[in-house]
Order: sequence, then C-alpha cells, then structure tokens
Amino acid sequence: MSHAPPSHPSTAHANTVPISRPLRILLVAALAVAALGASRTPAHAARGMEVALQDDSSFVSQIGLKRKKALAFAATLHVTRLRVNIPWVAVVNKAHSSRRPKKRHYDFTSYDALFNKARAKGIRLQLTISGFAPAWATGNGQVGCYRMKLKYFKEFAHAVAKHFGHHIDRYSIWNEPNYKAWNSPLSDAASMYRKMYAAAYSEIRKYDPRAKILFGETAPYGQSGRSISPLKFLRDVFRGGKLKADGYAHHPYDYHHAPNARGPHNDNAALNNIPGS
Repeated sequence: MSHAPPSHPSTAHANTVPISRPLRILLVAALAVAALGASRTPAHAARGMEVALQDDSSFVSQIGLKRKKALAFAATLHVTRLRVNIPWVAVVNKAHSSRRPKKRHYDFTSYDALFNKARAKGIRLQLTISGFAPAWATGNGQVGCYRMKLKYFKEFAHAVAKHFGHHIDRYSIWNEPNYKAWNSPLSDAASMYRKMYAAAYSEIRKYDPRAKILFGETAPYGQSGRSISPLKFLRDVFRGGKLKADGYAHHPYDYHHAPNARGPHNDNAALNNIPGS
C-alpha cells in the first residue's frame, strides 16, 4: 500500500488498475465565463463563496485535455476548488477479480500529481471517496455497487485517509448514493449509505480531525426503479439516528427542465423544486 504524502508522488504498483473509464461529468462553467466576459474588470466571488470545477477526465486521467492545460484554463476562471472523484475500482489492484487479493495495493499517483499541480496555482481539492467497487467487494462478484461489503469499503476509506492525511481539507462520501447505479438495491440504499458514511467519517477523523466531511452527494430526483427522491432518502438514512457531518453535498441539476421552470412540490430537490430558486 502506498502511503507517500501528496508532496511526494507515490510509486505506482505493477498490479494497480488504470482509470480506463473515467467518470465523465459535464464541466459547468457558463456562469463563470459570462461573469468574466460581462465586464472589463474581473468578477470576484462573494466572501466565502468558491468557484469550483470538476472534470476527472482532464484533471486526473488526462483524456482529451492534458492536466497542465486544464489547470491553466481553471486559473483563468479564478477557480479555487476542484471536486475530484476517487473511484475505488480505479486505485486498487485486481479490481476485476471476484477473488479478493491477499494483499491490496492502492495507487494514488495521479491524485498526488494533481494535488501538487493544483496547489501551485492556489487551487484546493475536494475528494469524493466513491465507486464503482471492485468485483471482490460486491454481493454479485461484479464491478459495480451491488450490496457492497462494508468491511472492504472501510479499508478503502482508511487507505485514502491515511495516504492524504492533513493535505486534503475536504472530503465527500460517495457519489449519488440514492441512485441505483451507485448503491443498490434501492431497498437497502439508505441503510447501506448510513453505514458507509459512518465508517468513512471515522477513518478520516483518525488522520485529520480538522478536515471537513460532507454527507450526501445526493442525486436531485427520484425515478421509479432508478433512484430515491433525496428528501425521502435523507429521512430513511436518519431513521437510524444522528450522524456527524460538516456539511451536506447535493447535485441540484436537472437536464430536462430550466432552473426557473416551476416544478412539483415533492421530495425531489432539483433547482426547479426549490421554492424561490
């Protein structure tokens, strides 16, 4: 297992799994571009407000756009934070085998490089400890997120927390745990996420008591058989009691409706479901 701090990039292991299918998330920068172009003087964020981007393909795996060029572009937008997913399957060895390797190796080389390059430009990272899970850590023996094995997830969270230590000031636990592709079956999604969040929170706190840990990263709306409405999901999670968190992370986008389109008053939480948005 690699434990070199980010300022000293870790050595890659021969058995590590490369990021072959990086998570492709739309780079939403239209508002920032508009703000910069609307005036001859640079726009400045309100006090305490961050300008953040995500593009794992460019910043981490450098598919399409090289990291150097992506960071230069981010700097022109006055970006102060990058949200970065760490897919479990992408950093652990023998991820596609249904048999758990006796020795697990975690390779964070690409993330160390990004940390150092981003820090040089005054940009901090928010790391999302996320899936897919390796085949040996799921209930059906396939890479994915079906009935993930909590003991193995805790080891993954431990590896991330120990490796980065105090270098990362903000973490988020899992990506869209109310969505079937990321946490299934949906009937157990809330209870499973509660256990995963609590385990990751505990592991991060062992190595950095000051890091901010965000709950959620929930998807914006429910769809029959595909996802649970975020407000219902939260109620289900907290039926098990209180949890400690430094904030709540949520994805409020809706690809089918404009932000100002009037939405239904239900347990969804897309922009058009939020009164006054």
